[in-house]
Amino acid sequence: MEIQTWQIIALTIVSLIFIWDGVSTAIFDNKPIFAGIIAGIIMGDLATGLAVGATLQLMVLGVGTYGGSSIERMDFGAIKRNVWYGLIPWGLSRAFPVFVMLIFGENIVNTLVEKMPEWLTGGLSVAGGLLPAVGIAILLRYLPVKKYISYLLIGFFAAAYLAVPMFGIAILGVAMAVISFQQSLKESKKVVAVNAGVSQEGLLDGEYED
Repeated sequence: MEIQTWQIIALTIVSLIFIWDGVSTAIFDNKPIFAGIIAGIIMGDLATGLAVGATLQLMVLGVGTYGGSSIERMDFGAIKRNVWYGLIPWGLSRAFPVFVMLIFGENIVNTLVEKMPEWLTGGLSVAGGLLPAVGIAILLRYLPVKKYISYLLIGFFAAAYLAVPMFGIAILGVAMAVISFQQSLKESKKVVAVNAGVSQEGLLDGEYED
C-alpha cells in the first residue's frame, strides 16, 4: 500500500500529540490502543490498527512501571525541568524510527531484520510472545477479579467457544461495565434512602432536621 504525503504528516502530528499528552494532559494516557485506533483510521485500515494497538497494549502492561519515585531534596523545579527536557530524547526515540520507516518504506525494516543476529531475533520472539501473557497476569493482579469473576468467565466463554472477535468482546465488556455501574448506582440510592428514613424516624415529635 502506497503511503500518501498527508498520511505521513497526519501520523507525525498524532505522534507529537501523544508525546505531549503523555507528560501533560494525559487525555489518552499514552496508551497504544488509542494510538492504534487513530493510526488505523488515518491509514484506512481500522481492523489492523486495533489488532496492533491491542497487542502492544498487552506488551506495555508487561513492562510498564507502576507507581513512581520521589526526589530526596524535594526540588520541584528540577522535576519540572526533567519532564520538559525528557521530551527531546523521548520524542526522538519514537518519532525517528517511525519517520524513517514511512520515508524509506518497509524495505529498510526488512534489511535491518535480516542483518540482526539469530540470538537477538530469537530473544525478541520469545519476549514478544511472553509479554502479552505477563501483561494479562499483571492486569488480573490489580483488578477485582474475585468480585467480577462471572464477567471474566462470560468473556472467556465468548472468545474461546463462540469465536467472538476481539471487537465484539470489547463491546460485550462495555455493556457489562454499564450494567455493573447501573446496579451499583441503584444500590447506592437504596442505601441513601434507607439512611434518610432511619434519620427521620429518629426525630422526636416537633423536631425537624436542618
